[in-house]
Formats: sequence, C-alpha cells, structure tokens
Amino acid sequence: MSKQHEKTGKTSAFFKKNLFWFCLAGAILLSFTVCLVLATQQQLWFDESYSIVVAKKSLSEIVGLAAVDAHPPFYYILLHFWGTLVGWNELGLRSLSIVFYFVSIGLILLLISKLFSKKIAIYAAPILLLAPFIMRYGFEVRMYALASLIVVGSAFALYYAMKTNRTCYWVVYGLLVALGVWTLYMTFIVFAAQFIILVAYTLKKSGDWLKQRWLLAYAGAVLLFLPWIPTAWHQLAGGALSGANVTFGISQFFNVFSFGLLYETSDKLDFIYWLLLVVIMLATVMLARGVVKSKKFNTSGLWFLLAHFLIPIALFMVIASPIFGWKIYLERYLAQFMIFGYASLAVIYAANIFAAKKPMYSSYLAMILVLLIGAANLFEAGNFNHQRLDRPRNKDIASELSQYCRESIVVDDLYVYIEIAPYMADDCHYYFASTGEVDRAGGYAPLSGSGRRISSSGQINTKQLVVVTEKDQANFKPSDHYVERHKQDLSWRRFTLYSQDF
Repeated sequence: MSKQHEKTGKTSAFFKKNLFWFCLAGAILLSFTVCLVLATQQQLWFDESYSIVVAKKSLSEIVGLAAVDAHPPFYYILLHFWGTLVGWNELGLRSLSIVFYFVSIGLILLLISKLFSKKIAIYAAPILLLAPFIMRYGFEVRMYALASLIVVGSAFALYYAMKTNRTCYWVVYGLLVALGVWTLYMTFIVFAAQFIILVAYTLKKSGDWLKQRWLLAYAGAVLLFLPWIPTAWHQLAGGALSGANVTFGISQFFNVFSFGLLYETSDKLDFIYWLLLVVIMLATVMLARGVVKSKKFNTSGLWFLLAHFLIPIALFMVIASPIFGWKIYLERYLAQFMIFGYASLAVIYAANIFAAKKPMYSSYLAMILVLLIGAANLFEAGNFNHQRLDRPRNKDIASELSQYCRESIVVDDLYVYIEIAPYMADDCHYYFASTGEVDRAGGYAPLSGSGRRISSSGQINTKQLVVVTEKDQANFKPSDHYVERHKQDLSWRRFTLYSQDF
C-alpha cells in the first residue's frame, strides 16, 4: 500500500472514529448561528428591558430588586458581569442566552448518546436544531435559556449518579438543583419530576431509604437555597405571580404541542394545521410503541427523558388547573423543560430508523418537515407578545426619539418607559411621568428613586418637549407655554412633539 493510500486510510478511520464528535460540534455551531440570525431580527420587549435595567445596577441593588419582584437574582448577576464584559448592546446581551441555548443542545445530545447510542444522537440532532420553542427562548434576555441548561445538566448528573452512585455526581446534582432554584422558581417543577423518578427507582431497587445519597443531595440543595427561602416565601405569598393569567386546561395542553411543533397557539390553527397536529401526535404514539417493543432499544432511557417532560405537564395540569385556580405564564414557564420533549421526540424518530425491520426514513423526514414549518413560523412571528398581542418595535421608537435627547422626552406609562429605556443613551433627557413616587415592588421597582421621575409640567423648561404614550390621549399635560407641533403613531405608541411658544 502506498504512503498516500495509508494516509488516506488513517484519515478516514479517524473521521469514522470521531464522527459523533464532529456532528456534535457541527450541531452546536449550527444552533448558535441560526439562533444568532433570529436574534438580530428581534427587538427588546418589557421583560428583556427590565432584565437590562436591573443588571445595570450594583450587585447589592440587583439582590434588593430581585427580592421585591418575581424571580431570584442569579441570572441578573450573571447578566451584570456579562454586560460589563461585552457591553450593554442588544446583541451582546442576547448572546449570553444564545450560549446557554447551544450548550444545552450539545449537552442533551451527549446525554442521548449515553442513554442510547451515538448513532441515535446523530440522527436526533436535526430535530433538536429545528425545535422552534427552545430556539424562541434561546435568544431572549431572560433566565429561561439558563434554566433550561441547568435542568439538562441536572438530568445528566442524575443519570451518572444513578448509574454509579458516586458521591461526586450526587454533589454536582445537588449543586445544580440549588442553582436552578436560584435562577428560576419554576425549575422546581423539573426537580419534582426528578424526585418522583428517584422515588420510583428506590422502590424498585432496594427500598432502603437510609442509604439513599440522593436524599442528602436534596438536603444540600435546600441548605444552599436556605438564605433566600424567606424572601421566596414572601414573594410567592405576596402574589409575585399575580400577573399570570392562564390556568392549565385542555386548550393549554394542546398549546404545548402546537407551540412545540408548529409554533402556533392551538386557537390559531386552521383545519389543515389541526389535522397535521393530530396526525403527528398519533404517529408519534404509534412509533413510540414500536420502539418500546424493540429488544434493541433502551426503553428505560426513553422513560427517563419522557418523565422530564410529561411529569411537569401533569403537575401543571393539577396545580394550575381551573379547580385549584393557580395561574401561570404558559409559554415561558414551559421553556425550561420543553427541551426534554424534543429530545424524546428525536429519540423516537431516530430509533425507528434502527429498531424497525425496515429503516423508517419517511416518518423521520416528515418530522423534519413539520419542524421546518414550525421554525419558519417562528422566524415570521419572532418574539411576538402573546399576552399584549403585539410585536416589539421599541428600537424603532427609540430611533425616532433619540433626535430629541438634548430636549426633554416624557413617557406617561411606566411599562412603555422601561421597554424603551435600554435603547436610550444614559445622558439622554428621558423621563417618566408619575404624580407620586414609584413603589419599590414588582416590575416597576427599578424606577423607585431613579431621579427620572417628572411629577408636574413645571419641571420641564426645555425649548422642545416630546410626550410618549400608548393611549389615545396622554395623561401628562405640558404647561401652557408649549404648543403642539406634530403627532406621530408608531406600533401602538403615540408621541407628540411640543415646543415653547415665546
């Protein structure tokens, strides 16, 4: 054999040996690129702007503001350091979530390779890459991508801890549980699912509770979260989630799948989409039954993934049912565990290629096509606000307003003020109108004592004044020295230009 042939053979062998790692690296790179492209087309909405306003504060202020709002402080602290490092520009801040997103994709594929095989993980990759729901929260300047990464990491640690029972893995698991709750209270719904998995595992294996290290892992997690427990209790008992408006009924159950596959709410689906959704769900159940019956397949691994998806949904259906009356924000509170639903789906469709007597490429390609439709719908909808029924255009508004920064800009609505604030320069004369001091509680707490409050028209003496509102008529009325010169509407916002009449 010639040296050239020998060299080519070694290269080919190396590539085959490391095919999975090449595919994993490619999947991570592609997921980062696609999410980054999607991120460049979006503008900040209120929750994202709130994150930035809080993260710009000092660490002590961040902790204090988190204590009077609805979420723990860990994400805001990370965003504080990230913004200081990369700058407070929109894309730089979104990139933190994008990093969490593509690392989550890589980690869940690695877990699939451990639970099943590297081949199944390779075939699972396209389904996870096209998953529209986790991509939607992969670029948002909020804690959902981080929460997703933490719970995927906890599942990975749990897998090794259950497999080996080594102390180091239980320690890592306990740390991740604590970190998850320091990031987003709703991660408890995933950790509750893992608790149920561990109870079932213990009953099946031994039933000797005194020897279970996972109980110590949970005890350690509680100790690490202990300093914040009084604050969390005060937040939740005081109605931290009072703005939530959705109970979890049948329509919300279908929303999970319509959002996940087609990125459309179930009430917006036409007949063709509804038919497609029902066919997909039935086909997936049928394929799952075939996979479970196969002797070549790790059925317990599939149940492990499915439990991380189905148990949280079941818990939502109980505690957020119309009977109990507890309400949630449907889309965002699914974000931390939807990745397990996609992973289960990916494994079912990938495994049918290997487990069936004949490779079922047609069903696999059909699922890819469905997710392509979902991804296309996501690119069209972007970060559309399903509560306020509008798509953010705050960057466009800020661009129009910036020419008046040396004059005075007064926003008569606190919500609108915060939405636009990250786009306005720090030295801009940008204010909000409020007759009284803003309460240091809830989503407007960062404005308390900010020095940006205008309580009366007498505080304005610049030659020109712009009043911004989303109402038909602004609440803030300029003094008689000002004459209206111009009005303009832009994406549910109206701003009026006044100038002094000398």
